[in-house]
Amino acid sequence: MRALTIAALAALAFTTGCHSIDSHEVDTEDIEAHLIVSSDGRGEADVTAELKPLGDSFGFVELVAGESLRVNAYGMDRALENRWFDYHTELPVDRGGVEFQVRLERIFGTHAPDSWVELPPGFEFYRTPGVYSLTWDALPIEWDIITDDEMRLEIDGPCIVEYERTLRPGRDNGVLVLRPGDLIPHSGWDGDVCELTVTAERVRQGRLDRHFAGGGIIAKQVRETRVLVDW
Repeated sequence: MRALTIAALAALAFTTGCHSIDSHEVDTEDIEAHLIVSSDGRGEADVTAELKPLGDSFGFVELVAGESLRVNAYGMDRALENRWFDYHTELPVDRGGVEFQVRLERIFGTHAPDSWVELPPGFEFYRTPGVYSLTWDALPIEWDIITDDEMRLEIDGPCIVEYERTLRPGRDNGVLVLRPGDLIPHSGWDGDVCELTVTAERVRQGRLDRHFAGGGIIAKQVRETRVLVDW
């Protein structure tokens, strides 16, 4: 499976012009770092890092021997492994409030050890029973544990046009109420009962090491639920 994945990535790189640049050719001050800590509530946090040369949309910085990305959280310290065009590892912790430190350790450039982010509190959806009419019903989607973090919601399914909504920091009140007309049905849908997937991300911004040219570090809790609708 891994060989197939790498082959697919290689094909994508060829067709899109994506390319890697050895890290000894790029100063830390010319690297954009995009760092993400993500948990889906199953006891682990995924940590991913993408390093890009400043001003090169299709370029990726590949760390040479002796240089590494590492993450520290809850007393655990792990290296991120090269995954073609990004770096990745997992830590067995997903509790809200845990701080994650991501470090770039270099031999050919300036270290960048001080990227920090705190995992926001997790949450769970309340069950939304029944079948809701997109024409007549208001559809409530509710979750527990309200915070001041940004919430991003996406609703998708085979019968509707994908819907997205962002609740800015401080606007989370534990519920999103969709009014009739908010969800747009596909023209070919016959109106029978259809299952929609609701994905929500609670996102918290962190502090990226000042030596990077740009980018950012975020931590997020991701959850899914499903609702039934007709027309």
